[in-house]
Amino acid sequence: MANPDVNNGSAGPEQLRRSIDSLQRLYTIVVGLAIAEALRSFLVPPPAPLPPPDPWWAGWRALVILLVTIVPFYHGANAHLDQTYLYGFDDKRREKRYALVMDFFVLFFEGVLFFALAISLNDFGRFVRIFQLILLADVLWAIFVYMSGDHAKRPTHAIKWGLLNLGALIAVSLIFDSTWLGPETKPNYIFGAAILRMAGDYFLCWDFYMARYPMPTAATE
Repeated sequence: MANPDVNNGSAGPEQLRRSIDSLQRLYTIVVGLAIAEALRSFLVPPPAPLPPPDPWWAGWRALVILLVTIVPFYHGANAHLDQTYLYGFDDKRREKRYALVMDFFVLFFEGVLFFALAISLNDFGRFVRIFQLILLADVLWAIFVYMSGDHAKRPTHAIKWGLLNLGALIAVSLIFDSTWLGPETKPNYIFGAAILRMAGDYFLCWDFYMARYPMPTAATE
């Protein structure tokens, strides 16, 4: 007899699959709005009574920092939801009702922070502070994901994310709050830290992002 919890070859009950799909769609909408607002802020800066001291393209580093951060965050969030609740093997975490709720609130909160980051594109000081808050939120979420997983099958991607974003948070904080760097050079170093964070993310979690884990097969009669 076919397993009722398997629908067309996908693992997990249909209701859970629909819940995950709804969360992913909502997260996609918020992230899409953040990217659209970032591009609007970059291409169409707000009018001012006096000509701006910097050219309109001066915020390109902030735009790139946002993009190279939001892409792996979005990629990783969707991969995490798929592997944890649908195609993975973390039965312990699936059984914890609060785990998915916490994932929902954290990912939605991060999406809102990305939107706040986008509207701060032309205020680099506020931009960096929100960027730090995003990194901190993801470090705390990574700790929660790791601790709430199955002890026998710890989600190693979570600890990698946590350590990587903690390192990026420390680096950005040291650069931005330093007194030995001039205000004109700090954006360059923070830009470099964001690029290295993205490169390290994909290097350390490539198999996870590319879904190189066993996929379930449809149940047989």
